[in-house]
Amino acid sequence: MLRPSAHITPAALDAGKHALVLDLAWANVTGAFSGGVILVAFALGLGATPMHVGLLAAIPFIAQALQLPATLLIERVRMRRRIGVVLVTAARALILLLALLPFIGEPGVALSVLIAAQVVLAGLNAVGGCAVNSWLHQLIPREQFGSFFARRLFWGTSVACVATLAAGAVIDRLPVADPLQAYSAAFVIAGLSGFVRSSYLAQAPAPVMPDVGPATTIRARLLAPFADANFRRLLVFQAAWTVASNLAAPFITVYLIKQREYAVTTVTSLWVTSQVANALTLYLWGRLSDRLSNKAVLAVVLPVNFACVLALVFVDAAKDPPVQLALLY
Repeated sequence: MLRPSAHITPAALDAGKHALVLDLAWANVTGAFSGGVILVAFALGLGATPMHVGLLAAIPFIAQALQLPATLLIERVRMRRRIGVVLVTAARALILLLALLPFIGEPGVALSVLIAAQVVLAGLNAVGGCAVNSWLHQLIPREQFGSFFARRLFWGTSVACVATLAAGAVIDRLPVADPLQAYSAAFVIAGLSGFVRSSYLAQAPAPVMPDVGPATTIRARLLAPFADANFRRLLVFQAAWTVASNLAAPFITVYLIKQREYAVTTVTSLWVTSQVANALTLYLWGRLSDRLSNKAVLAVVLPVNFACVLALVFVDAAKDPPVQLALLY
C-alpha cells in the first residue's frame, strides 16, 4: 500500500496533478480553521501572553530542523508516499483532538496542552513535508514546474481565502454558551478537512526514488553547499528575510484583536485581503521574473513590503475608525 511505482503513465500523472491541486486546497482549509488568525485568537482566549504567541509562531520554524534526520529516514525507508501520507494524516488526527481543549476547565492547562500539541504537529508536518516535497519534485516534469505550482498555489490560496472568512464567521457567530467552544467546532472542521486532504495526497503516484550516488557522511553532505559563495550569500539573505518578515507577523493578530479590538471576522477579512493580492500576483510574478530575474523583482518589492509593515505604526494618525480600517486594508 502506498508503494512507489516503477512506471507512471501520462494519464496517471495528469490524475496525480489534479489530486495534488485538491490536496493543497484541502490542506489550506485545515490551516484556515486551525492555524494563523484562529490559532492566535484561541490562544488569546486562553489567556496567552505575547511570549506564548511568539512561542507558537516560533515552533514551526524550530521544527524544520527535523528535516535533517527526516532525509536519513527517507533514504533508508525509500517510501516517500507512505511517510508523507501517514504523517500528514496523524497530524490531522491530532488537530481533531484539539477540539477537546475548550472543555478543559483550567485555561492555563489548556494553553500548555495547545503549545505541546503544536510542537508535535510541527514535527509531523516537517518530516512529512520533507517526504512530500522530494516526492513532488521528482514526480512533476521540470518543464511543467512553473505552470503546475502556479495553478496549485492559485487554487490553494483561493480556497484558503473562502475558508478563512468562514472560520471567522464560525468563531464570531456560532451560538454557544462559552465563546471558546466555537473554536472546538473550527478544530473539528479542520481535522475532517485534513482527512480529505490525505485521501487526495494518497491518490498521487510516487516514482521510485533514484539512487543517491556514492555513500558519503552526513557531515560531508551538509558542508558541500557551503563551498559555493553564492549559496552562502543566499543563506544570509534567507536568514535576514525570515527574521524580518516573521518578527512582527505573529503579533499583528494580537495588535488587531487586543489593541484595536476588532472582531475575529474583521481580522480574518484583513488576512484574506492579503491572500487575494497574493493570488492575483502569482502569474504576474512569473512573467516579471522570467523577463527581469527574481533578483530584480526582490530588489523592488522587499523595501515596499517592509515600508507597509512600518506604516502600521502610523495608523493611529487617522482619528476616524473607518479610515483607520481602510488604511489597514
